[in-house]
Amino acid sequence: MKITYVYHSSFMIEDVLTNGEKVVLLFDYFKGELPAFDRNAYVYMFASHKHPDHFTLDLFRDFKDCPNIKFYLGNDIKLSDSYLERKGIDPGIKSRIVRMPRHTMISDHGIVIETLDSTDQGVAFLVSYDGKTIFHAGDLNWWYWEGETAQEKKSMEKRFKQEIDRLKGRPIDVAFFPTDPRLEAYYDYGLSYLCEISCPKMIFPMHMWEQYEVIQRLKNDAKHSQYADRIQAYI
Repeated sequence: MKITYVYHSSFMIEDVLTNGEKVVLLFDYFKGELPAFDRNAYVYMFASHKHPDHFTLDLFRDFKDCPNIKFYLGNDIKLSDSYLERKGIDPGIKSRIVRMPRHTMISDHGIVIETLDSTDQGVAFLVSYDGKTIFHAGDLNWWYWEGETAQEKKSMEKRFKQEIDRLKGRPIDVAFFPTDPRLEAYYDYGLSYLCEISCPKMIFPMHMWEQYEVIQRLKNDAKHSQYADRIQAYI
């Protein structure tokens, strides 16, 4: 498994299935330099939701030449034929698009794709194949904002924990998870709880708005000492 950081919350995974077929998974791409990859592979494009830092229509322009491509989109991304035509995109691309509501499971060519509900917009993705499980949280996070009311904070905590609790007992090999520095002292609340429930073997912090020092801050924080070696210093 080869993992490449693209930008913000976007990562690419390239792998070979046990049957010898190549797969490429690309999560929440909206900009950034992509590595060269085998366009004849089974390509899975994931967009967790419609926010412009997680999704771009360029997906349908830049990768339309991939013969084995599917686009898995959060259910909040609406794409009518007329809208696509106005943007210069052939509506025929919709035959390759699968819209994913929360708490859905789909199997595609040996890849199992599941969704969790987001605490912000759209969904989070859980992708499994050949005994491996990848979790891309999208904007599923414990968004603890200082300026919100006590009731709003309590509601957020409840919604977040309800979703993450669905992962209990499920081993996660790779997790891409938000550690947003805008949350200030509370930037790691979500990751801390995830690691209580099912600590991933490899943790890729994301959604850091180019403040990559957050990664070292996580690794150096005593409360993360039990899994600091799992936090990937990828940039």
